[in-house]
Amino acid sequence: MALCNTCKALPIRSILKLARGDSDVNDHFQRFPVPGSYHGNETSPFVKWHNSLSDLQKSATQLCTFCHSIFNRLSNSYHYHANCKDLDEKLWLELGVGSARLSVYMGEKMPTVRLSGKFWYMSTPDSAVADCFREHEIISDSLHPYVLQKTSAWVNQCDDHHASCRQSTQEATLLPTRLLDLGSLPKAADFEGIRGDPRAQLEDTSLKLVEPSSGSTGRYIALSYCWGKGLPITTISKNLEKHKEKNGIKYKQLPSTLRDAVFLTRYLGVRYLWADCLCIIQDDKADWEKEASRMADVYTNAYLTIAATRASHCGEGFLQARKAKDRHVVTFTDEQGTFEVFVYYDDLTMSPGSMESIIDQSIKMRRVSFNTPTQPRKDEHSGACIDVRLHTLHASMLM
Repeated sequence: MALCNTCKALPIRSILKLARGDSDVNDHFQRFPVPGSYHGNETSPFVKWHNSLSDLQKSATQLCTFCHSIFNRLSNSYHYHANCKDLDEKLWLELGVGSARLSVYMGEKMPTVRLSGKFWYMSTPDSAVADCFREHEIISDSLHPYVLQKTSAWVNQCDDHHASCRQSTQEATLLPTRLLDLGSLPKAADFEGIRGDPRAQLEDTSLKLVEPSSGSTGRYIALSYCWGKGLPITTISKNLEKHKEKNGIKYKQLPSTLRDAVFLTRYLGVRYLWADCLCIIQDDKADWEKEASRMADVYTNAYLTIAATRASHCGEGFLQARKAKDRHVVTFTDEQGTFEVFVYYDDLTMSPGSMESIIDQSIKMRRVSFNTPTQPRKDEHSGACIDVRLHTLHASMLM
């Protein structure tokens, strides 16, 4: 789907600069009073668009992506049905200054009738026009290089700039009884420049279970996840020695959630991963009781914990593509290049309307605080006594 000639003629770069708040592009637009405004003589920048509503409808049916995106919402808009009546005059786009929004108006010589609520638009953070937006569209691909690099940057920022994080992550901590040794697997630099799914680099690799000597210290990542009804592979008395051999555990044998955790651990440059299904002997009651009693220490001492909250069972994984919200994607091309804009609509018929679709509030990276009666210290934000802070990398970050 391409753009019609009318949309191609829009001064799109100037519109984006206006959204950023630049004032040196005002010559590209006309300023008119906003019909129905409660702010007296308030004026806004407008740009003339289609010659009539019927022209817009025709262009939308001919699959101009921008016209289709606008008309599809416009035809269901309260403002359109309340104000349009039998008019078929010129269309105007009211543009936001310092905000990425636009509204559709009608009027022969100037905008006089409002036909829509607000269309909000944005780009992804890796776009060539990303600097025009204060907020960005979430990248759908959880394995997109930008997403992975951002994840790594967040962890590095904690290490380098957060005093409490630095204290808890740079000091060597006691290692658990058993760990998955991923040292033979590719690491971050090996995944760079890979086309397609970077996890494919791990398909024919193997890992092993290790038992560090008592008192050993180091860095490892812990996995918190939901087993579901069962696991295709666990450590039991019968296969313990096999799992400890070189190449004792095939990457392909692991369920999706563990494969994702292995990949992310290596991408972050960490050698060891702890997952209860393989690091606790599942059919040994004594080992289970011993390791279960140490589980709080395992998570406390971890460099970070991956909380695979988006996976309802171990076979689901947590690095699959995010579910796209109700949005339209429009591709613009000019002499400077090609870029995509994601368009959302708020009909302004209720409060807060559909603005919740603009910002994904579920994207969080937080630290989890554990309260214990021993060796408490104060949380600098809440003042509550806590024993330890640890990184938790939520799968919702990658959703």
